[in-house]
Amino acid sequence: LVNSPTYVAGSPSYFDFDGVSQYSTGSTPVLGVNTYTKMVWFQFNIIGADNNLVSSSAGGHFMYGNNSSTLWVGNANNPPFSGGGAFGSTSSINTGTWYCATVVFSNPQIYLYLNGVQNAFDLTYTVSGRGGDGSTNLACFGPGGNLLNGRIAEVYCYGSALTAAQVLQNYNATKSKYGL
Repeated sequence: LVNSPTYVAGSPSYFDFDGVSQYSTGSTPVLGVNTYTKMVWFQFNIIGADNNLVSSSAGGHFMYGNNSSTLWVGNANNPPFSGGGAFGSTSSINTGTWYCATVVFSNPQIYLYLNGVQNAFDLTYTVSGRGGDGSTNLACFGPGGNLLNGRIAEVYCYGSALTAAQVLQNYNATKSKYGL
């Protein structure tokens, strides 16, 4: 943890990141290059382009909120979309609301789930996944960049692609802490 994000104990317990200088980085590879699942319980304080949730530092996976209240996920430098092979949620993300976002990647397909339900079309890549530099960061894309102004309560990373039933099971097992 960098610059002491505020830890709030309770139900749910969470870290509150200020969007200015607070984030968390990791250098040990956590997610695979070709198959992984990442799940995060989060809440945005503001809607902005720099609200990274769980991302790598360079050329790999990412999950962030943007100015249009949409959650974006993908693997950098992967076509078919310009800007790094990203796609956005079909539902809007609002401030002050807890969400559970899950990304399942099994090369060449990637899926986004919000609150246990598939939320966006599946994107099929035409090239292999990119592991980037092997990092998995919270509340930033890279050290000090694209910082989250919001809260992160729980993060789960798997070296396998969970099924839709497993994603829903994880959501149902944790949602009561968030009033859902």
